[in-house]
Amino acid sequence: GGLLGLEAARGLLEHGLSVDVVHGPDRLMDLQLDAVGGAVLRRAVEALGVGVHLGSFASAVLGTRCVTGIGLADGRTVDGDLVVLACGVRPQVALARDAGLEVDRGVLVDDELRTSDPHVHAIGECAQHRGTVYGLVAPAWEQAAVLADVLTGGQARYTGSRTTTRLKARGRDVAAMGDTAPDLADCEDGLEVLQWADPARHVYKKLVVRDGVVTGAILLGDLSTVGPVTQAFDR
Repeated sequence: GGLLGLEAARGLLEHGLSVDVVHGPDRLMDLQLDAVGGAVLRRAVEALGVGVHLGSFASAVLGTRCVTGIGLADGRTVDGDLVVLACGVRPQVALARDAGLEVDRGVLVDDELRTSDPHVHAIGECAQHRGTVYGLVAPAWEQAAVLADVLTGGQARYTGSRTTTRLKARGRDVAAMGDTAPDLADCEDGLEVLQWADPARHVYKKLVVRDGVVTGAILLGDLSTVGPVTQAFDR
């Protein structure tokens, strides 16, 4: 139910297959979308004829000589004769843990990308910086540039990456960027949240603005303004 899983579902659907999506969290694209956006996307995906099963992970492949479906951790089953896994990334931290480095989901690093041992650095998909593990190549290149400067005596610091995610799914396009977590109930000084939803037409738009600066956005179903929104976010 993440980006690659939904793109795979779209591709299989266009080849005439009956498709179901199984996703452990409570909404599709949970890393990029808020609750409203996830609900609108689910409605849009189901309108294409894709079955959506949320809230439980696949725990077993059913069948003996041939696949007959999958079993979910909560006891549900989903019939099928083809299983496609889009699992995302999971940092391998066993070596770091055995070496005595501090680990959580990934190897914990500071703004100089140092681990708990000042002589060891970590970058890329194994590194966890300020609570985030990036499963994308662009942040890894940004981390590499910072670390190269640090190792050669420079003053560069890594403060995190601003990522933009695009889903292209036959009329169900999604663009998500930055921090999309704040909602209308949040009322911090300098924070503005603008939302517009039209679930019947599978459209949802959201802007998160802090002190006049766009820090997050969701565009779902109507990407006519994605260019200027992305420019504002990048700047």
